[in-house]
Amino acid sequence: MIIGQAMVFMQIYAPLKIEALDNNWFKYGMAIPISFVFIEGIRLFLDGTETNWGSRFMLFTTGTIIFAIMNHQIFGETINLKTITCLGLCLMIILIQMYWK
Repeated sequence: MIIGQAMVFMQIYAPLKIEALDNNWFKYGMAIPISFVFIEGIRLFLDGTETNWGSRFMLFTTGTIIFAIMNHQIFGETINLKTITCLGLCLMIILIQMYWK
């Protein structure tokens, strides 16, 4: 799921900053590998937990965390207290999904 979220960021947001990626062949060409990565990531997650809700929460929270990291690295946007609080909540959701039986 982490790899898929990073690929989505590169597909959607990176072309705004990196001119070489701002072409339709790249943007649409990323769709198939992204779909494959997400399907396999969710399948692996469900093999371990057997709950659809858990996979949805994990997908959402990993997306938020990866977005914050890559947005900071590529666009240089700062991570303020509000973002840190949201990332902490995401981490709590991940821990609940992983350890609460």
